[in-house]
Amino acid sequence: MPLESVVIYPHSAMLPTVLPADLSDDDKKWEHCIRHPHDFDGWVALVKIVEQKDDLVKIRRTLRGLLKEFPLCFGYWKRLASHEKRYGDIELSFLVLEEGVKAVPFAHQLWRHYGMELKGFGKIERARR
Repeated sequence: MPLESVVIYPHSAMLPTVLPADLSDDDKKWEHCIRHPHDFDGWVALVKIVEQKDDLVKIRRTLRGLLKEFPLCFGYWKRLASHEKRYGDIELSFLVLEEGVKAVPFAHQLWRHYGMELKGFGKIERARR
């Protein structure tokens, strides 16, 4: 592989130190977030990139990664649920919101959103369990 097609990153025990230089912006940002999982601004930038590309697989991967590191950011639970709903998976949307209210039980905004979603789909009994 020619030297100009390689990018060297700082050493990480889990990840390779040499990556192809022709990675897309979202792949480069993903690699950064994996190497620096506590970089909240890096995750936010990656969310913005993948949402613009509207790729549900990458949106899920990114939001799940962000929420693994920052589960108290209730707005991203709502965002992930909204993407699932927009792509037609209402049940998965509910599951995401349920996971979110378990992770952030004191976030009244998330509870309200969850309740409104359940009410909107006539599933209010589900909230009582």
